[in-house]
Amino acid sequence: MLRNFRSYLIHHRAERRGTVAVLILCVLVVGSAAVYPRMVAPDPPEPSEHLAAINPEAQRGQSDPAERGQTAYELFRFDPNTLSDSGFFALGFSEREVSVLRKYMAAGGHFREKNDFGRLYFVDEARLDSLKPYLLLPDKAPGTRLNKTDRKEPKEERVKWSDTADYDLYKHNPAVAELNTADTNELLKIRGVGSFYARQISDYRDELGGFFTIAQLMEIWKMSEENVDRIAEQVRIDTSEIKKIDVNRATAQALSRHPYIYFGLANKIVIYREENGRFEDIDHMQAAGLLNDELRIKLAAYLDFR
Repeated sequence: MLRNFRSYLIHHRAERRGTVAVLILCVLVVGSAAVYPRMVAPDPPEPSEHLAAINPEAQRGQSDPAERGQTAYELFRFDPNTLSDSGFFALGFSEREVSVLRKYMAAGGHFREKNDFGRLYFVDEARLDSLKPYLLLPDKAPGTRLNKTDRKEPKEERVKWSDTADYDLYKHNPAVAELNTADTNELLKIRGVGSFYARQISDYRDELGGFFTIAQLMEIWKMSEENVDRIAEQVRIDTSEIKKIDVNRATAQALSRHPYIYFGLANKIVIYREENGRFEDIDHMQAAGLLNDELRIKLAAYLDFR
């Protein structure tokens, strides 16, 4: 047995040379691993990485100045309708904000006065105030409606009707059309109403069953507040022409055809009516939890409880 064990310890000359070579190679590998890092200096970190390593909060501070509510850029006078993307970048706007701005303008958006620039969601009141002195826009656009505080008392009439032969020129007759009965040709006579708006007004009137207030024109697609004010001076509304819905007999489908009644509400009205009997008035519907205050006001002119 001892002889067998000794045989494992006895090596030939070639084996001994191989063993020495392996040992030398191991020593070289271990030594190079210890010496190499000292011989080769690491690349210096990027400024932002170094800043983050020292103070993580400082790295977060490198975000867009507009998002921090600070202005780290030199302001200059500009017209937002014509300024290039690079110009907005120079003012501190981010790429995302400039992209939103371009989409707004592509959809027809235009800045007529300084306050219009505040329509952009990322231009809050503080940011708008800081930019106003540099905006090449008027404080008030020509033709803009004045606030009540800006309106002046009407000047005293200097021309007496009795002193002129053109008496008819001074007759006050603003009602060009009755809004609930006028056809498209009559609507076209209204200043501010072209063929597009004439068709829109006629179609929406048919869906509603008639108008009960001029404010409902604001519900028409692309109708502006300024245009509604212009139209209001030239029309009148006869609410007796409104076509009403018999709420105690109408089906859910008939009820849901009205723009103010979605199909889910129409179903609720029919189900409540079948389980509890007819509705007495609009207050009964609101007490049943079917209408909120706003919807009660909007539907009052269109529901018949006979």
